[in-house]
Amino acid sequence: QRRFLPTLGVTRQQMALFLVRAAGPAGIEVPRARGQGFRDIGGLPREVRDSINQIAELGITMGTTSLTFVPDTVVNRRQMAQFLTRFLALASIGEGGVHIDAVYPDDTQFIDLRDLRHDPYDAIRLLYELGVTTGTTATTFSPDQPVTRAQMALFISRMLAHTNARPVGVTIQSDAGLVSAGDTLDVDISMRNMSFGTRAGALVDVFSTPADDPYSSFGPDGACLLGVEVAFGGRVCMIDRSDQRLDESGNLLVILEPTDNMLLWAWAGSVEEEFRVNSTTSGSIDIQVLKPAAAVRVRDDMRLTATRLRLGDTVEVAFQLVDDDGRPVSEAGIGIQIVTTYETNGVTDRTKIATYRTDSEGLVVVPFRATDPDRAAGNDSVTLDIDVVTQALGVVDQTTLRVVRDDADDRDDDVFTWSEEAPVASTLRLRQSVAYHEIPESGPGPVQLVRAILTDQYGDQVTDAPVAFSSDDLLGLGTGPVSKNTDSSGVATLRYRRDVLTPSSELISAETSDGNVDARPIYHYWAEPQPDRSSALGIPILLGDVRNDVILYDAFSPKLLRYDANDRFAIRDVVVTMSAFEEALASGDYKRLSYNGYSTEPGETSSFELTNTRIFDEA
Repeated sequence: QRRFLPTLGVTRQQMALFLVRAAGPAGIEVPRARGQGFRDIGGLPREVRDSINQIAELGITMGTTSLTFVPDTVVNRRQMAQFLTRFLALASIGEGGVHIDAVYPDDTQFIDLRDLRHDPYDAIRLLYELGVTTGTTATTFSPDQPVTRAQMALFISRMLAHTNARPVGVTIQSDAGLVSAGDTLDVDISMRNMSFGTRAGALVDVFSTPADDPYSSFGPDGACLLGVEVAFGGRVCMIDRSDQRLDESGNLLVILEPTDNMLLWAWAGSVEEEFRVNSTTSGSIDIQVLKPAAAVRVRDDMRLTATRLRLGDTVEVAFQLVDDDGRPVSEAGIGIQIVTTYETNGVTDRTKIATYRTDSEGLVVVPFRATDPDRAAGNDSVTLDIDVVTQALGVVDQTTLRVVRDDADDRDDDVFTWSEEAPVASTLRLRQSVAYHEIPESGPGPVQLVRAILTDQYGDQVTDAPVAFSSDDLLGLGTGPVSKNTDSSGVATLRYRRDVLTPSSELISAETSDGNVDARPIYHYWAEPQPDRSSALGIPILLGDVRNDVILYDAFSPKLLRYDANDRFAIRDVVVTMSAFEEALASGDYKRLSYNGYSTEPGETSSFELTNTRIFDEA
């Protein structure tokens, strides 16, 4: 088990290792290790001895004397400041960084430095100006306090932010992953070789693919197809002489004005070289664009299955600015005009027109309530008609009645009804604990658990009501309906065992005993494991269970496929990571699967590919 031990103090030998390892990425050429005269490091490991001698030759350390380094002594905060400032004096300046020679501290921030010598005093003040340290308090640095490993990790990370440090290969970074439409975005691109050396003068091509489905932009051979756009440079996905070159530090600053969400790619190569996603070394970054408001989304806090409110109840209606992708827009002060008309027992009571201003989150929340107009009567009802009036914005209706009841009429307003009618069962929903079971090779079959939730028009549970469950699988639930009563939570629970060891797709339905309310049926899959050493092309996917690394296919005789991190994954012939494959599988955008060399044996590699094209059902 690996441990970092963050609270332990950093010794001088550990400091030497940290700095030598950071030197290459920071653009410092580390000399070949040669003895510097220290007589107390002979018993240390070779890497440690070399690191101490190397930082001494670079002038980052002077040793405690000309003959001693004292490798096991813990570094204090003033010594740390001296090590890091000497390191920064040798490092190459990076994009957005400041060279230490250009910093002139003029503050007296820390009051506990007065007794220090000139060298550590200046070093501490320089690190503060560079943002590498903030002190132990607002006014103290605690120069004699030991430095822990956790603190050193922070110091080195902040220090390297001022240097030209980049990992091996192509790196693309942005000063912000989120930008408002119309604003410019600074993107830093760099390239380093295996020794962290710069690639000065290399030509760089920058292009973008759609953020929602970037892999659809590449063909079977990894080449760019539809949806790829030039972001910076000449021809898309090809190096030509109109592309920009990396500077002498191996960096390139690109200024973009993105208009939509994108995945931004950067790569370097030779003239006429073409990009291939499977083989070309590249870097990519996700860019999110804050678009202007395109519509007002309307939601309420009614119970999920409610169609009515009780007289005296309050409903809150939220009006949220959203962009054309349906994402919230945080813009304050936008006027939303709301016209409300109350009717009592079918007679218009009052109409009100009010303009509300959005808050800092682009949101307006308005409560509405209706009281009983006549307590003596027993059948009163009040309706509220809400119209949203905006000058240039659309209206997206996601209120409870529209979404849950699948109300697809052409209205552009919302109607809420308050009533004092007696509760009556109105909605029945089916839920199952799992969507599939794996059939065992022998022994008793698995147990299926199904729940039916019964609610009235107010969204409240209906208790002690009989619900009849039925199924089209005669080998599972049986030939006739099975009746179960709802409990105090309005839930009727059905359990049954399916001992037949044959695969099947079962359609389960339910209705109240009087037949007045029925549920939308659900499918359950009794699946058998797919045998090893099999392959198939273009088979329809029943479901993907990414939590358990399972894929089901074949509605007539469900089959279960298992995958793991050892397998190979692709989307439309483009090789992807397991996480990208699972994200696409869970999205439901890909309806078909091909697999090859399927095996569940440890160490064996199966290949899985998501497509939308039917090739043939079995191979």
